[in-house]
Amino acid sequence: MASLALVEGPARCRAAEELTFRLRAENTGLARWPARGEPAADDRGAVHLGSHLLRDDEDEVAWDYARARLPRDIEPGEAVELAVMVRAPERPGRYVVEFDMLAEHVSWFEDFGSGTLRHEIVVE
Repeated sequence: MASLALVEGPARCRAAEELTFRLRAENTGLARWPARGEPAADDRGAVHLGSHLLRDDEDEVAWDYARARLPRDIEPGEAVELAVMVRAPERPGRYVVEFDMLAEHVSWFEDFGSGTLRHEIVVE
């Protein structure tokens, strides 16, 4: 389980602009979040911060929009600040960036009841 909070991130931007979002991710579960997964299995099990890009009507633009690696294993009760860098959509409009933690090649945390963080951006 995770608790996500936006520390810093744009609400408006230009089309195709490079954006950085800073988030605080707290491990609110009972298990350690491993920064590294199984080497022989494409990093299976490593926990990352991931994001999806949606239009404001919930249509999916990019499911794997961007990811950020943990700097180290995160124990239950610990928090870490992570930066996610993305390129804004090329088409102007209203979008939602949805952030969620995931265990690589296992599942997104939302699938097990953890909350996501949704942030609206307006592309001009």
